[in-house]
Amino acid sequence: MHGSLKPVLAPRAPVPRPRDRRRRERGTRNPALHLVMPGLEVARAQPRSRETVTSFLRRTNWAWRDRTYGWQFAKGLPTILEINGEAVLRKEWRHRRIGPDDQVRFLSFPRGGGQGGNAVKQIIGIVALVAVSAFALWAPVGLFGLTAGSFGATALGAGLAIGGTLLVNALILPKAGATNSPNATPDQIYSVTAQGNVAKLGQPLPVWYGRLKAFPDFAATPWAEFVGNDQYLNLLLSVSMGSMSYEKIYVDDTIFWDPVSGVSASFAGAQVAFYEPGATVTLFPTNVDQSIEVNGQQLPSGTGTSGGQYDAMGAPLPPSATAPGAWAGPFVANPAGTLSQSIAVDFAFPAGCFTISGKDNSIGYSNVGLTAEYATCDDAGNQTGPFVTLFSQSFQYASQAPVRNSVKVDVVPGRYLVRFRREDAELAGTGGSNSVIWAGLRSFLKGNNSFPDVSTIAIRIKASQSTQGSYKFGVLATRKLQVWNGSAFVLQATRNPGWAFFDSVTSTQYGSGLGISKVDFNAVVNFAAGCTSRGDTFDFRFDSAVAVPDAFDKILAVARAKHFWLGDTVSIVRDEWRDVPTMLLTDREIVRDSIAIDFTMLGEEDPDAVILEYVDENTWLAAQVQYPPNSDTFTSLNATTIRIDGIVNRLQAFRECAFTYLQSFYRRENVTIGVEYEGRAITLGSVIRVQSELPQAYGYGGAVVAVAGNALTLDPAPNWDSGPFYIRLRMPNGKFFGPVVCSEGANPAIANLDPTSLAAAQTAQSTTLAAVLAREDGGEPPSFELGTGESASKLCLVLNGTPNGDTCSLSLVVDDERVHATDLGTPPTLPSPQYPSNAKVPLVYGLNAYISQGTAEPRLFASWFPTEGAIYYVAGITYDGGKNWTQVYEGAENQFDVIVSLAAATLRVQAVNATMRGAYSTVDLDAPTVKLSPGLVTLESFNEALKKQVTDVTDQLNQAINDALQVITGIVANQDARNWLDKKEVRSELSSRSAAAFASISSLQQVMTEADAALATSIDTVQTQLGPGFSSAQTVAKSFTDLDTSLASYQSQVAATFGPSFSTVNTVSNAVATLNGYAAAQYGVTLNVNGYATGFNLINGGAGVSSFIVVADKFQIQLPGYNGGAPQPVFTVGTIAGVASLGFTGNMYLDGTVTARMMNIGTLSAITGNVGTLTAGIIQSSDGKVVFNLTTGTLTISE
Repeated sequence: MHGSLKPVLAPRAPVPRPRDRRRRERGTRNPALHLVMPGLEVARAQPRSRETVTSFLRRTNWAWRDRTYGWQFAKGLPTILEINGEAVLRKEWRHRRIGPDDQVRFLSFPRGGGQGGNAVKQIIGIVALVAVSAFALWAPVGLFGLTAGSFGATALGAGLAIGGTLLVNALILPKAGATNSPNATPDQIYSVTAQGNVAKLGQPLPVWYGRLKAFPDFAATPWAEFVGNDQYLNLLLSVSMGSMSYEKIYVDDTIFWDPVSGVSASFAGAQVAFYEPGATVTLFPTNVDQSIEVNGQQLPSGTGTSGGQYDAMGAPLPPSATAPGAWAGPFVANPAGTLSQSIAVDFAFPAGCFTISGKDNSIGYSNVGLTAEYATCDDAGNQTGPFVTLFSQSFQYASQAPVRNSVKVDVVPGRYLVRFRREDAELAGTGGSNSVIWAGLRSFLKGNNSFPDVSTIAIRIKASQSTQGSYKFGVLATRKLQVWNGSAFVLQATRNPGWAFFDSVTSTQYGSGLGISKVDFNAVVNFAAGCTSRGDTFDFRFDSAVAVPDAFDKILAVARAKHFWLGDTVSIVRDEWRDVPTMLLTDREIVRDSIAIDFTMLGEEDPDAVILEYVDENTWLAAQVQYPPNSDTFTSLNATTIRIDGIVNRLQAFRECAFTYLQSFYRRENVTIGVEYEGRAITLGSVIRVQSELPQAYGYGGAVVAVAGNALTLDPAPNWDSGPFYIRLRMPNGKFFGPVVCSEGANPAIANLDPTSLAAAQTAQSTTLAAVLAREDGGEPPSFELGTGESASKLCLVLNGTPNGDTCSLSLVVDDERVHATDLGTPPTLPSPQYPSNAKVPLVYGLNAYISQGTAEPRLFASWFPTEGAIYYVAGITYDGGKNWTQVYEGAENQFDVIVSLAAATLRVQAVNATMRGAYSTVDLDAPTVKLSPGLVTLESFNEALKKQVTDVTDQLNQAINDALQVITGIVANQDARNWLDKKEVRSELSSRSAAAFASISSLQQVMTEADAALATSIDTVQTQLGPGFSSAQTVAKSFTDLDTSLASYQSQVAATFGPSFSTVNTVSNAVATLNGYAAAQYGVTLNVNGYATGFNLINGGAGVSSFIVVADKFQIQLPGYNGGAPQPVFTVGTIAGVASLGFTGNMYLDGTVTARMMNIGTLSAITGNVGTLTAGIIQSSDGKVVFNLTTGTLTISE
């Protein structure tokens, strides 16, 4: 049953109110920005309370007031003020106060070059740079929770190497695959293995685009309650900002809900409700806190009985005088800083509640009295008011099964302590059972039950064997966005990247907040239509803060597009085949001596295929697709791996994989040219036609100096090599006219235009030859470009542009129609998973490994995707096909490198979590060819040199080592003891305490200087404590320099203590150099367990002064590939007759030979011997009966 009682009034805790009005009004204020258009942030500052615009400008020195011209900003730039998007006239600045929520922007506009005719060029150079990637700084919040930062310009290089030597000459640079390097971040690929619902307090809210299966975070802490004898779990999922269209809800991999069948019959009694952003959640309260202190405490027994149905004789059990048991608690009901408006107490009878008739063993009811009280408390948990009754009731049950119940009571909002007790004695012996445990304490907090801007799903599910302990609720849904239908915007589910981009640009909640007038809307509509026709989709969930430009390009990258700016308007450019260029540039427009052409030739090291990693929409697991695909006639041997987030369709992934490969194969001719003002009107991704006589294959060009009918006089005269011949003419707007078929006239300077071809071009381009060649008086004559059978102008894609004074340098790549091929065929069928799909088993995905040459040794490098829940990984290697395995790695990192044997091998890697070991992931490895460089030291010569060096050091250097240690120690002590003239420090600490549990993170940064010395220190400490347990980790970094000494020191310590037991690991690194040429270094590690210390100390005091001191009981070495991976002891340290001694183990010499010069012993015991000359005094048998005295020449044999 679920009880609900009337409110019980309790003393109201006083709410502290600041006396100072300024303190009450103080809060976070939006910063004011000073921008130089189109978006370069040059300053920002925080306005003060009730500050006027003029007061703000004077305080920040952003501008000064001139008596004649008024307010003047830096460099005399004309500047306007916008507050909340509206212009504020200067005459109002004196009285206009800046409010705490005002969005303030001072916008300065460049005026150009300042002298003569270059002014227009300078303005264009600032506003319309090629490849400018800026974003809206005036938006109050950046995309997905990231506050918009300063202006950024993305300079796109001509080529990029990915995963080796993959050449990328495209607008979009794909990311390296997650398996290509150990440091690559897996992004969306990894997120499919990191599935599960968690609560992320204070983290950015997710923004969902397209169709995905994801496991949303909790919008509120899940909580459970008892209804009757059933327990229900209440949880609220935060799906995404914006509206959603839902297809399915999952519990693990089982369908929980779909729009046709509703809640599955497997989850009887469950409820689900969907809420739009800002809607009030009505299925259950969301502001609920569950006390962690109350977790099953048994209520102490009192005396007397509250009565029951049967006694030992079968008669009714009458009530008797009772006395209550001791209180359980009090415990705090709700967190500090919150107000509880209802309190619920959960209790249970774990062994049932019943009486037994002694006459016939019948089961009857038992009565139990329970009382709960509550009192106000402060944020520190101190009681501030008296305890009053929350409820006091008698409960009656007749059940041998466990009984659970909850009582919820409304209270005056406040923070409370709650205690609980029973009013009678437990039943003892064979009379029945009615023991009570306190199962839970919940507080229902005051606050809104709605979540602005976020779509939520409320789920109320009955606890059963199928749901007990499961918090893995998945959602398959599609985001709803505003879509233009040709006449109006309609909110509908869409996966189109064009409308996702439009939403990210215009959203004021999480995007850049630009108005539609600042968006190239026609470009967006055309791009979205193209995506629909091609089947391009963007399916991705932003769940962390992302910079606005990066978010724009991530959305567009799935369709080979990129954003760019036309002044203050954002637009889209797609990398696609365009045979109609936007401009013709000939030698007459190109700056002399500025053209450079770079041909990149295909080589053996180039990848022979591209593998694209993506998440497949059929399995929602990581998948791969390759182009060219492997077949009977082709098998890739050197593929490179890339990934593009947001692609879930296999056919789309195949297209983008092919495009990346084809552009790397065919776009290998990069062109750099310098142009004047024409170049500043060219935008990122434009296609232009380039003619130049520097490379003879780029056609012929010059000026049209005269025209007579269809005959053009050209200067200079082109080279009429082999036809057919085509001519293009530059129109007044920079575009080209033609091509038109032509032939050589009376002399090489005359070009006769073919009348039929000319008429066709005039009709197609809606112009005339006269209009094409028309120029103003005194203007430059029109340019021409003549293409022949051997030489023609090139179509080039603009990758980048850089202004340089009056000129602009453009980076281009010669495009090729084959890059944009569409007849690619069908991608291979998605292969079946390597392992059964069980998210609880820790599996290793994306294993990538290879053996290559180190200095002279073969070295294995391996990396893989991080595995969700994995505590550590185990790797092994075999050289005999799996008969014998040698462990080569065990650790928490998802990468390692290790020296291995020079042979073909197989590597296997296994992930281990808290409950089980996963299956092995394997990869076959080829042995590399090891090449020794001239002069490389061989192992044998190194061993001999090392023996001599060790002997020399042992004999000579003890005193020198001690001197080096003393120098280092003395310098460290000296810099700490100085009296510094200027000392500054920054301290920070983050701590948390709950009862006896304590955790903290502290940091100290110090800088100190005087006339002849400087010191910088950084100390970071983390520590936790609970009762007798204590652990900490600390690092100390120091840098010191004076007139004759430089010192760097780094120390770290980890320590763990529990009662009298303790262990520590100390690491110290010191490096010193002095004016007189002295230098030394020290590195040491000490391990201390309950006072027993081991470790090593490595000292280098320069040439001839070094030592490696080891403090340990045993010294063991493991040879890879042998002895099953077990280490072999070399020597041990012990005592003989109280003297420290070394005991060596194993074969001292690999060839088994011990020569006489190696032996100087008192006793030798052996089974057999093969010796040449033997010199001895007496030879005798072991029992002494046969004695051969060689000195006296006698032989004695006795019985």
